[in-house]
Amino acid sequence: MDVGCSEEPLIAGLGICADERFIYHASLAKTDHRTVLSVLDRDTLAVLHVQQLPEISDVHSIQRLEDELFVASTGTDEIVAYRMDGCVAKNARVVWSPTGSGTDTHHINSLGQLNGELWCSAFGDRGGESWVTAGNGYVHNVSTDKRLLEGLRQPHSVTFYDGQLYFCNSQAGTVDSSEGTVAFLVGYSRGLAFSSEGTMYAGTSLSRRTTHGADEFLNLGNAGLLSGRCAVVKIPPEGSRLEIGLSHAGFEVYDLLLV
Repeated sequence: MDVGCSEEPLIAGLGICADERFIYHASLAKTDHRTVLSVLDRDTLAVLHVQQLPEISDVHSIQRLEDELFVASTGTDEIVAYRMDGCVAKNARVVWSPTGSGTDTHHINSLGQLNGELWCSAFGDRGGESWVTAGNGYVHNVSTDKRLLEGLRQPHSVTFYDGQLYFCNSQAGTVDSSEGTVAFLVGYSRGLAFSSEGTMYAGTSLSRRTTHGADEFLNLGNAGLLSGRCAVVKIPPEGSRLEIGLSHAGFEVYDLLLV
């Protein structure tokens, strides 16, 4: 899909969301790792506007809520809000940071919303240089500044369906709700969406394991044995699941959006 960056080499798309009129897509540019926001018409997928977001470092997620677009600036440990003037993002302001460190300390990586409240997931503190050592990931209500879940394993993709919280517990390779695991996947789980009738779509990425039979999937950037595959798994409320392979397109899935 064209996101209006044909003259700007991109590393990856790292966030997508939509409202009734527009699709919002965040990319990481190869040059200087700039964050690029593309706004598309939801019906025609025509590119309506493209702009850089210089306040953002290492974008990981975006979420439209009321008249603002919220962006996870993972590299600065912040969530930044922009006032939307049509398709144009203006007046950046920091709305929340778990540490105030200005560096990637908790690895905020996904944003979701329910009933006008903003939620996020993050890895939490790490015990060493690698994010493999981060064992206290969490899901946090940004609007009320309350922690809902802790002790998670590299959580991503905070999503709500029928009022229930769901997320990817990525290092465990599962999709979880606030009540426990609802699906086991083969690979690093990341990217989650639901259809109106409750069919779940979950992304998996090629990952690594430290040993055969290990109960964890590591991000592809770590050392270890290759495991899993790049795919989207369709899981209906009843019946068999269907895996849609995407290995021909890349190694990783980051975010999903049903339109």
